[in-house]
Amino acid sequence: MQVSGEYVESIATLCIFFTFSSILSALLHRQKRSKTSLLAGFANVCMIAGALVIIARNQLPEHLVFVLTNFCFEASLYCSFLAMLYFHQLQQRHRRKQRLLSLLWLGSILLLTLFPTLTTHYNYRMLCILPYYICLFGMMSWLAARQPSSSRPLSQSICIYLAMLGAACSLLRLLLAWSIDSPFPQADDSHRQTLLMNVTAVCLFGLALTLIFWEFENGTRDLQTLADIDSLTGLPNRRSFLQQCRQRLQQGQQGSLLIFDIDHFKQINDRYGHLAGDRVLRQLGEHLRGLARRDDLLCRYGGEEFCLLLQNADTEQAGRLAERLRSSISTLQFAVAPQHTLQITISIGGVALNLNTATAQLPLEQWLEQADRQLYQAKNQGRNRAIIAGMTA
Repeated sequence: MQVSGEYVESIATLCIFFTFSSILSALLHRQKRSKTSLLAGFANVCMIAGALVIIARNQLPEHLVFVLTNFCFEASLYCSFLAMLYFHQLQQRHRRKQRLLSLLWLGSILLLTLFPTLTTHYNYRMLCILPYYICLFGMMSWLAARQPSSSRPLSQSICIYLAMLGAACSLLRLLLAWSIDSPFPQADDSHRQTLLMNVTAVCLFGLALTLIFWEFENGTRDLQTLADIDSLTGLPNRRSFLQQCRQRLQQGQQGSLLIFDIDHFKQINDRYGHLAGDRVLRQLGEHLRGLARRDDLLCRYGGEEFCLLLQNADTEQAGRLAERLRSSISTLQFAVAPQHTLQITISIGGVALNLNTATAQLPLEQWLEQADRQLYQAKNQGRNRAIIAGMTA
């Protein structure tokens, strides 16, 4: 059976892309091994195997070529689907869908294997194969679109569009193939089917590769979160807070800086234990997050200390906000054990970041030092009070 040079050339081009993506996948495997990346890499291997079968089809029986090619391509798509499930830890929730797709896959291969006469009609052959492609591409697009994300990463969007494009191409191939009642499409039909098949193959390998990048992107985002967020309270940590403060100061934004500390926190740890102290810190972080304004920066500065950068607040406004925070916290009940609560108080020190004065060029550390001195003064004056530089609330 002879194949046109144009057809073989297009498949050879795909093989180059698949080889490149497999090498890239192997490099990523060395950095992070997981079921997701392994499945996505295996999907690329299946794609290469399918393309090699097509290139070597002149040396193989015609019926065997059809069975092996579709087995490889369908295995590649199924592995990409499993990789997406494992990536989002949805393999347990969607077991029925996995079984259904497995049955569709095995059913299409068995039909081609047990009934060789189907391969003599192009429309019957496509009817055995393409419904599986349509279902699986559609399900992958649905799963990718349903994953919650505050800011959708680029790789997630690519997964959605590739899956939608693959489903659309497969559906179009099925509609066009229905009128072809011969072993192979002729002339214009052949060019259209070849083009759609190549686009579908690119979608297959693109999905496998994008899943790996999605995992890598997600891991990078998790590392960034670990670096910027305090694990106990969920608030930005000291490093992230200082970085954002410097950015705002460089932009010339006005504001005030508050540092507050839990009074007699050591006694809570000594009396109720460190786990109870952690509960108090966690609850305090939640209350402060609710009390802070939308544009303010809040962080856990360290230990029982918290910092708050008030946006566009002068000394008088900072004093009123600090007093509101202090009085609000003093009325709350904090659960430290089952059926046991206590009340706490906080001391606050603050300073207005007036960038229009001679001290405008002071580094951030000196502003923090001034606020810390006001906090120390509040502690010495009996605690449970707020002192802003130049004003007592």
